[in-house]
Formats: sequence, C-alpha cells, structure tokens
Amino acid sequence: MYATYMHELARFVAQTKVVATVAGVDEATLSTLEQRRGYRLPACYRAFLQTFGKTNTRRWFDGDAAAIDKLDDAFSVATYMLNDGPIPWLEDPFIVPFTQHQGYVLYYFWRNQGDDPAVFCTILGDEPPPTEPSQLASAFSIWLRERAFDSINPHRWYQECRTYLHNNSVVCQEVCKINLARHANFTKLERPNDRIKE
Repeated sequence: MYATYMHELARFVAQTKVVATVAGVDEATLSTLEQRRGYRLPACYRAFLQTFGKTNTRRWFDGDAAAIDKLDDAFSVATYMLNDGPIPWLEDPFIVPFTQHQGYVLYYFWRNQGDDPAVFCTILGDEPPPTEPSQLASAFSIWLRERAFDSINPHRWYQECRTYLHNNSVVCQEVCKINLARHANFTKLERPNDRIKE
C-alpha cells in the first residue's frame, strides 16, 4: 500500500522536476538504522526511505534534506532545542525527527501514532516560545504530497497558460495540457489509508 503510494509520488516528483533523480535505500540499510535507534519506524516513513532515502529533497522540502544520511542532523537539532529552550515534548522517546532547517526548525512525528503519523514542526526562537507542538499535516503521506505541490512553481504554469491565451501557440497549448494533467494526477494521489476504505 505505502510502497505503491511512494512509487506514484516518485513518478510525480520526477515528472514535475521536484527532484532530479529518485533513489532509495534497501531493507538491510533500514534494518541497520532501526537496530541503531532501537525501534521500528512507521510503515509510511519506511516506504518513503525505501523510495527516496538517497534522494536530494532540497527543492521538495524547501532547502531541507530528508535523506537517510541526514537523520542524525535532525536528532542533533532536537537535542539542541531541548537543551536551549523549554520544549518538553521533545523529550518524548516516541518522537522521530526526520528533517530540520538550518538548525532552528525541526520536523518530526510520533512513531506510536500508527503507520502514517501526523507531521509536526517546532521553531526555536519563536516569540512567544512554543507551548505545544504545531501540527502541519494529519499524516506523513499528506505532508509529502503537499510539500511536493508547494515546490512546483505555479508562476511558470500561469505564464505558459497566459502566453497560450494571447498567442494561441500550439506549443503553449500542449504545455498547458501537460501541466493540467500533472495537476489532476497529483490531486488523485490520496492518502494510502483512504484507498483501503474504498
């Protein structure tokens, strides 16, 4: 289920040039990570790493890396935040930080919240200081697709459609059709759990 979702998402982010190439990690690498951490990761996040674990996600995640070799950076930022300010929920052993932004923004989920956990964010230096986690998405799969869509430059699509309307260019017409089709396909990317309910 999650593997299929990630495969479809991989096709989308590659077609729309959100990522240059897609590269994942194997089961042995995941097992080593889980043994080192002492717990099993949620199924959706495991599927993400199997599909995108070696992918450059900087455009997708607005400059942030979410590859498996960057996980230690996220854990380091969580420790720094915990020591620097009163952010007590970061002490919870069920929290898994999966990416960070320049040492002051942390993205994480709770690994005991099911196979597709909600995504949260904490920003160090906010005034007033945060008193609770800020939820960004109700599921990791949803957060991924929203970030993918946000990273596509809508201005380029708008300009292409505008050029077509003014010039009736065949090339622009085809580009518009392709972009609209990509957008339609993207919006069909449902959260994996939604498919089970159908």
